[in-house]
Amino acid sequence: MSRAPRSGALRPSGQGIGYSREFLEHLAHILVDAGHSPKKLAREFGNICHGLKEPTRSWNPADLTYLADLPHVLACWHDDPQFLDSKGDPMPLPVRSRNPSLSSLIARVCPAAGDPNAVIESLIRLRGIRRRGR
Repeated sequence: MSRAPRSGALRPSGQGIGYSREFLEHLAHILVDAGHSPKKLAREFGNICHGLKEPTRSWNPADLTYLADLPHVLACWHDDPQFLDSKGDPMPLPVRSRNPSLSSLIARVCPAAGDPNAVIESLIRLRGIRRRGR
């Protein structure tokens, strides 16, 4: 690896695509340093992007924090004794209840997330959880 270490701080690129350029630049350097051809990477990335639909909304940098918190919900569910059964396995949780619930778990792990239903829908969409019953 011949490059000098770079600062870990991310800056908006000023290119109209927010942090995307900087993320892609870091990723490209890692892949090229590992031996991948920049020309082949550009072709592959173009093919991948060609098959994607345009997003319905613009990138919001706050989404990164939100997405980073989602695995913490699952980790707490698998680790916190309040959410485990007698065998130490994660209990099935109702969305809302006076007893342990998915809403109380989300409120504990991601208090800034606000609406637990949005977090639940994100976890379902990302296949972190599945709905049982109603």
